[in-house]
Amino acid sequence: MLKISSLIREDREFLSAMDTLSEGLVREKPLPIVINGLSGGATLAFVSSAVAHANSVSDGTAVIFVPTEEERARLCAYLIPDGIAAAEYKSREPVLHNISASHDVERERLSVLSRLLSGGLRAVVTTPSAALSLTMPPQLLSTLSLSLAVGDEISPDGLAKRLTSLGFNPVDAVEGRGQFARRGGIVDFYGANMEFAVRCEFFGDEIDRLSSFDTGSQRTLENIDGISILPAREVVVDNAARTRMLAEIDRLISSTEISEEIRARLLRERASVDALGSMEFRDKYLPLIYERATLFSY
Repeated sequence: MLKISSLIREDREFLSAMDTLSEGLVREKPLPIVINGLSGGATLAFVSSAVAHANSVSDGTAVIFVPTEEERARLCAYLIPDGIAAAEYKSREPVLHNISASHDVERERLSVLSRLLSGGLRAVVTTPSAALSLTMPPQLLSTLSLSLAVGDEISPDGLAKRLTSLGFNPVDAVEGRGQFARRGGIVDFYGANMEFAVRCEFFGDEIDRLSSFDTGSQRTLENIDGISILPAREVVVDNAARTRMLAEIDRLISSTEISEEIRARLLRERASVDALGSMEFRDKYLPLIYERATLFSY
């Protein structure tokens, strides 16, 4: 059975619209194209076919805006079976207080951004608010991403420290993404972009073996040659951001217009930033950490 997207590509009006789209892709300042009269499945078919056409004449990635998260998921679910490498770029809720929170959406967003950097996506489906939210700059994501291979030299302690700096949480046994565990010369970790958790076994300061394992049974699945690791947190405070945060907190503390309760909270936050603590409240200072980077930076 033919999909609607297969049929619409033979339509005369669609072909005319694609000619206009092709012209716009090579213009320095393309004009907008307005398409109306579509609804339901026809809209999905048109968008899918238009993205496929754009991919055939351009190396860029299509960014598709939809008004709701439900429509984002529905469109992405249509594009992927249509043979288009597509992903959802979701919104995340900021954490403004020092409380524990899930970072699953952050890890999903970083996985999408990493695939954009590597050229592995031809379409990103998102909402305007998600696309405009601040995120990790491309250069920092490239710098923080870690690649390991059998034979590499890094100590178990050095790897544990590096995973901590990437936002991984130390645990006794890895059960979910964003966690790592160290037992002598063995370091387990589960990254955002990994299908399975990975066990890294050392001989001295050299990686002797890498293998995937099941987090339920902790049993080894298969050996692997190498692995790439993304940060476990979308918001990572480097030294430059830490300096900006401390300066802003000091400015707020010195203000005569704040209450003693707020001043006490700021002093606790300053101590956490100064000691590079958990800083679960870091989203409060997001404009100081990532000044301008958004999805469009990629």
